[in-house]
Amino acid sequence: MSIINSAYSAIYNGIELILLQEEWMTAAFVHRTLLGWISEFVNRPLPGVWPQIPLDDETIGDFEDYFDLCRDCGYNEVVIWGFFVDRRWPIDVASCVDEERRERIYRVLEAGHVRGLEIHSGLGLYSWGFDAIIETHPELSRTNRVVMCPSVPEAREWMERVVDFVMEFPFDGLNMQSADNGRCECEDCKELSTIAYHARLNAGAARYIHGRWPGKRLIVDNWGCPFSDPEGLSYLAAMGKDVGYVI
Repeated sequence: MSIINSAYSAIYNGIELILLQEEWMTAAFVHRTLLGWISEFVNRPLPGVWPQIPLDDETIGDFEDYFDLCRDCGYNEVVIWGFFVDRRWPIDVASCVDEERRERIYRVLEAGHVRGLEIHSGLGLYSWGFDAIIETHPELSRTNRVVMCPSVPEAREWMERVVDFVMEFPFDGLNMQSADNGRCECEDCKELSTIAYHARLNAGAARYIHGRWPGKRLIVDNWGCPFSDPEGLSYLAAMGKDVGYVI
Protein backbone atom coordinates (compact mmCIF):
# COMPACT_ATOMS: atom_id res chain seq x y z
CA MET A 1 0.00 0.00 0.00
CA SER A 2 1.38 3.44 -0.87
CA ILE A 3 2.13 6.04 1.76
CA ILE A 4 -0.80 8.17 0.56
CA ASN A 5 -3.23 5.25 0.74
CA SER A 6 -1.92 4.33 4.18
CA ALA A 7 -2.63 7.82 5.40
CA TYR A 8 -6.18 7.73 4.17
CA SER A 9 -6.80 4.24 5.53
CA ALA A 10 -5.93 5.47 9.02
CA ILE A 11 -8.36 8.35 9.03
CA TYR A 12 -10.17 7.05 12.12
CA ASN A 13 -7.01 6.60 14.11
CA GLY A 14 -5.75 10.08 14.86
CA ILE A 15 -2.34 9.18 16.17
CA GLU A 16 -1.52 6.79 13.37
CA LEU A 17 -2.78 9.26 10.79
CA ILE A 18 -0.44 11.98 12.01
CA LEU A 19 2.54 9.66 11.84
CA LEU A 20 1.71 8.52 8.36
CA GLN A 21 1.12 12.05 7.16
CA GLU A 22 4.51 13.05 8.54
CA GLU A 23 6.11 10.12 6.73
CA TRP A 24 4.39 11.11 3.49
CA MET A 25 5.37 14.77 3.79
CA THR A 26 8.98 13.86 4.49
CA ALA A 27 9.13 11.50 1.55
CA ALA A 28 7.35 13.82 -0.87
CA PHE A 29 9.91 16.64 -0.97
CA VAL A 30 13.68 16.58 -1.06
CA HIS A 31 13.90 20.38 -0.91
CA ARG A 32 11.67 21.92 1.74
CA THR A 33 12.43 25.60 1.28
CA LEU A 34 11.20 28.87 2.76
CA LEU A 35 12.21 32.25 1.41
CA GLY A 36 11.80 35.93 2.05
CA TRP A 37 13.45 39.29 2.56
CA ILE A 38 15.10 40.03 5.90
CA SER A 39 12.16 42.27 6.86
CA GLU A 40 9.82 39.29 6.50
CA PHE A 41 11.71 37.24 9.09
CA VAL A 42 11.67 39.75 11.94
CA ASN A 43 9.17 39.70 14.81
CA ARG A 44 8.51 43.45 14.87
CA PRO A 45 6.88 45.94 12.50
CA LEU A 46 9.22 47.81 10.19
CA PRO A 47 7.40 50.89 8.89
CA GLY A 48 8.77 52.46 5.76
CA VAL A 49 9.51 51.54 2.17
CA TRP A 50 9.80 47.83 1.37
CA PRO A 51 12.17 46.06 1.34
CA GLN A 52 14.00 46.85 4.55
CA ILE A 53 17.14 44.92 5.41
CA PRO A 54 18.08 45.45 9.08
CA LEU A 55 20.69 43.10 10.46
CA ASP A 56 21.10 44.06 14.11
CA ASP A 57 21.32 41.80 17.15
CA GLU A 58 17.53 41.69 17.51
CA THR A 59 17.17 40.54 13.91
CA ILE A 60 19.72 37.79 14.45
CA GLY A 61 17.72 36.62 17.47
CA ASP A 62 14.62 36.54 15.27
CA PHE A 63 16.49 34.42 12.73
CA GLU A 64 17.53 31.98 15.44
CA ASP A 65 13.90 31.56 16.54
CA TYR A 66 12.80 31.19 12.92
CA PHE A 67 15.47 28.59 12.19
CA ASP A 68 14.32 26.60 15.23
CA LEU A 69 10.81 26.61 13.80
CA CYS A 70 12.06 25.59 10.35
CA ARG A 71 13.99 22.67 11.80
CA ASP A 72 11.07 21.54 13.96
CA CYS A 73 8.66 21.70 11.00
CA GLY A 74 10.91 19.68 8.69
CA TYR A 75 12.24 22.43 6.44
CA ASN A 76 15.84 22.05 5.32
CA GLU A 77 16.60 25.16 3.23
CA VAL A 78 16.05 28.90 3.77
CA VAL A 79 16.49 31.61 1.13
CA ILE A 80 17.19 35.09 2.48
CA TRP A 81 17.09 38.23 0.36
CA GLY A 82 18.70 41.46 1.54
CA PHE A 83 21.95 40.40 3.13
CA PHE A 84 23.72 43.05 1.05
CA VAL A 85 21.43 45.57 -0.67
CA ASP A 86 17.79 46.35 -1.25
CA ARG A 87 17.69 47.81 -4.77
CA ARG A 88 21.07 49.43 -5.32
CA TRP A 89 24.41 47.67 -5.55
CA PRO A 90 27.02 50.43 -5.15
CA ILE A 91 29.62 51.01 -7.84
CA ASP A 92 32.18 49.71 -5.38
CA VAL A 93 30.25 46.48 -4.87
CA ALA A 94 32.07 45.33 -1.73
CA SER A 95 31.34 48.62 0.06
CA CYS A 96 27.71 47.56 0.57
CA VAL A 97 28.71 45.91 3.86
CA ASP A 98 31.00 47.13 6.59
CA GLU A 99 32.89 44.82 8.94
CA GLU A 100 30.07 44.79 11.48
CA ARG A 101 27.45 43.70 8.96
CA ARG A 102 29.84 41.17 7.44
CA GLU A 103 30.30 39.59 10.88
CA ARG A 104 26.54 39.46 11.38
CA ILE A 105 26.01 37.73 8.04
CA TYR A 106 28.39 35.04 9.24
CA ARG A 107 26.42 34.76 12.48
CA VAL A 108 23.18 34.18 10.56
CA LEU A 109 24.84 31.53 8.42
CA GLU A 110 26.25 29.78 11.48
CA ALA A 111 22.87 29.87 13.21
CA GLY A 112 21.28 28.11 10.25
CA HIS A 113 24.07 25.59 9.76
CA VAL A 114 24.15 24.42 13.38
CA ARG A 115 20.45 23.61 13.00
CA GLY A 116 21.07 21.54 9.90
CA LEU A 117 19.68 24.11 7.46
CA GLU A 118 21.10 25.18 4.13
CA ILE A 119 21.16 28.97 3.84
CA HIS A 120 20.94 30.51 0.37
CA SER A 121 21.27 34.13 -0.66
CA GLY A 122 18.88 35.77 -3.07
CA LEU A 123 20.51 37.11 -6.23
CA GLY A 124 18.97 39.25 -8.94
CA LEU A 125 20.28 38.43 -12.40
CA TYR A 126 20.76 41.56 -14.52
CA SER A 127 17.82 43.13 -12.70
CA TRP A 128 16.81 44.01 -9.14
CA GLY A 129 19.70 45.73 -7.47
CA PHE A 130 21.40 47.35 -10.44
CA ASP A 131 19.65 50.74 -10.38
CA ALA A 132 22.70 52.74 -9.22
CA ILE A 133 25.05 50.92 -11.58
CA ILE A 134 22.74 51.59 -14.54
CA GLU A 135 22.43 55.25 -13.54
CA THR A 136 26.22 55.56 -13.60
CA HIS A 137 26.63 53.43 -16.74
CA PRO A 138 23.46 53.96 -18.81
CA GLU A 139 24.98 52.04 -21.73
CA LEU A 140 24.34 48.85 -19.75
CA SER A 141 20.57 49.23 -20.26
CA ARG A 142 19.04 49.41 -23.71
CA THR A 143 15.26 49.26 -23.38
CA ASN A 144 14.41 48.72 -19.70
CA ARG A 145 15.86 51.30 -17.32
CA VAL A 146 16.07 48.85 -14.39
CA VAL A 147 17.44 45.87 -16.34
CA MET A 148 20.95 45.43 -17.71
CA CYS A 149 21.06 44.08 -21.25
CA PRO A 150 22.75 40.67 -21.20
CA SER A 151 23.93 41.22 -24.77
CA VAL A 152 26.23 44.02 -23.58
CA PRO A 153 29.58 42.48 -22.59
CA GLU A 154 30.11 45.03 -19.82
CA ALA A 155 26.77 44.02 -18.27
CA ARG A 156 28.01 40.45 -17.97
CA GLU A 157 31.16 41.77 -16.32
CA TRP A 158 29.10 43.65 -13.72
CA MET A 159 26.97 40.60 -13.09
CA GLU A 160 30.04 38.46 -12.53
CA ARG A 161 31.51 41.13 -10.24
CA VAL A 162 28.43 40.91 -8.02
CA VAL A 163 28.47 37.10 -8.03
CA ASP A 164 32.16 37.07 -7.12
CA PHE A 165 31.49 39.27 -4.11
CA VAL A 166 28.45 37.33 -2.87
CA MET A 167 30.33 34.06 -3.14
CA GLU A 168 32.99 35.33 -0.74
CA PHE A 169 30.49 34.25 1.92
CA PRO A 170 29.89 30.56 2.74
CA PHE A 171 26.36 30.32 1.40
CA ASP A 172 25.16 26.85 0.49
CA GLY A 173 23.73 28.22 -2.72
CA LEU A 174 21.86 31.03 -4.45
CA ASN A 175 18.26 31.75 -5.35
CA MET A 176 18.53 33.41 -8.77
CA GLN A 177 15.78 35.69 -10.06
CA SER A 178 15.89 37.44 -13.43
CA ALA A 179 12.29 38.24 -14.35
CA ASP A 180 10.56 40.32 -11.68
CA ASN A 181 11.56 43.61 -13.36
CA GLY A 182 10.87 42.39 -16.87
CA ARG A 183 13.51 41.91 -19.55
CA CYS A 184 15.51 43.63 -22.27
CA GLU A 185 13.73 43.99 -25.61
CA CYS A 186 16.61 45.30 -27.70
CA GLU A 187 17.33 44.03 -31.21
CA ASP A 188 19.78 41.45 -29.85
CA CYS A 189 17.45 40.15 -27.15
CA LYS A 190 13.94 40.37 -28.59
CA GLU A 191 14.44 37.39 -30.90
CA LEU A 192 14.25 35.19 -27.79
CA SER A 193 10.91 34.27 -26.25
CA THR A 194 10.47 35.32 -22.64
CA ILE A 195 11.08 31.80 -21.37
CA ALA A 196 14.11 31.34 -23.62
CA TYR A 197 15.52 34.71 -22.52
CA HIS A 198 15.31 33.97 -18.80
CA ALA A 199 16.35 30.34 -19.17
CA ARG A 200 19.49 31.51 -20.96
CA LEU A 201 20.30 34.06 -18.23
CA ASN A 202 19.90 31.51 -15.46
CA ALA A 203 21.80 28.77 -17.27
CA GLY A 204 24.65 31.13 -18.08
CA ALA A 205 24.93 32.32 -14.50
CA ALA A 206 24.76 28.74 -13.25
CA ARG A 207 27.60 27.63 -15.49
CA TYR A 208 29.74 30.55 -14.32
CA ILE A 209 29.04 29.79 -10.65
CA HIS A 210 29.55 26.04 -10.93
CA GLY A 211 32.76 26.64 -12.84
CA ARG A 212 34.22 28.57 -9.91
CA TRP A 213 32.30 27.15 -6.94
CA PRO A 214 31.36 23.54 -7.70
CA GLY A 215 28.68 21.98 -5.57
CA LYS A 216 26.71 25.12 -4.74
CA ARG A 217 22.96 24.62 -4.91
CA LEU A 218 21.36 26.92 -7.48
CA ILE A 219 17.64 27.66 -7.39
CA VAL A 220 15.72 29.47 -10.11
CA ASP A 221 12.78 31.67 -9.12
CA ASN A 222 10.36 32.13 -12.01
CA TRP A 223 8.62 35.16 -10.51
CA GLY A 224 7.61 37.28 -13.49
CA CYS A 225 8.30 34.57 -16.07
CA PRO A 226 5.21 32.49 -16.90
CA PHE A 227 5.76 28.87 -17.86
CA SER A 228 2.53 28.65 -19.83
CA ASP A 229 4.08 28.56 -23.31
CA PRO A 230 4.61 24.90 -24.34
CA GLU A 231 7.24 25.95 -26.86
CA GLY A 232 9.39 27.16 -23.99
CA LEU A 233 9.63 23.79 -22.27
CA SER A 234 12.73 22.77 -24.22
CA TYR A 235 14.54 25.86 -22.92
CA LEU A 236 13.54 25.03 -19.36
CA ALA A 237 14.71 21.46 -19.82
CA ALA A 238 18.08 22.68 -21.06
CA MET A 239 18.34 25.10 -18.14
CA GLY A 240 17.53 22.25 -15.77
CA LYS A 241 20.86 20.62 -16.57
CA ASP A 242 22.64 23.53 -14.88
CA VAL A 243 20.40 24.33 -11.89
CA GLY A 244 19.12 22.41 -8.90
CA TYR A 245 15.42 23.20 -8.96
CA VAL A 246 12.80 25.85 -9.81
CA ILE A 247 10.39 27.56 -7.44
